[in-house]
Amino acid sequence: MNLKSYLFSFLLIFSIFLFSLVSFTQVCAQMESVDEFSEEFERTRDEAEQDFEEQKEKLDQINEDMEEEYESDMDKAQEEFEEFYQEDEEKINQKEEAFDERKEEMKKPFDIFMTRLAGILGLSAVGFGISALSNVLFFLVFIMILLLGLGGLVFDIFMIIDCLNREFEDKTVWLVVLIVGGLMGIPLLVAIVYYFVVKKKLDAIEDPEKKE
Repeated sequence: MNLKSYLFSFLLIFSIFLFSLVSFTQVCAQMESVDEFSEEFERTRDEAEQDFEEQKEKLDQINEDMEEEYESDMDKAQEEFEEFYQEDEEKINQKEEAFDERKEEMKKPFDIFMTRLAGILGLSAVGFGISALSNVLFFLVFIMILLLGLGGLVFDIFMIIDCLNREFEDKTVWLVVLIVGGLMGIPLLVAIVYYFVVKKKLDAIEDPEKKE
């Protein structure tokens, strides 16, 4: 192998190393973005839960006031009903209709409370779903990186064995490159370079010889 081949191999290894480094940096940046999004979501959820508790306390107070007012109105209505019990049927019916209208008006705040409560609980459920989804995505990215690293290490070991079993001019150099690349954390990179630069060429040369 002449100087140009050494230079070409070095530039190829260096370029692939830079590409792997940039890819790894981007993955780390994306993972940090996911973590920031998770933290922001947790803060938003905590604020929503705190606001929900405050609204619930206010609504409980309103409900208590409504119950007291309702009981007071019921007592007054009962007294009025007893007072006018002796009146004619038409007046009694008018009083009953007025009582029903008052009752419907008093039920409106309670209906509003139940509507707000359902909306807040729905928001909390959606928040938990997004949090679970972000955790699953983070886990999948971690598993992919782990599998890629293990696959690269296994491929590098196979290339080291192939290099040991062959006899060619730069065997020692390539053996050192494969071992050092594996120790530096880029086994897949150096294994791919060895495969295309050495193994594939030698296989192409050896196959016609085996056929003859």
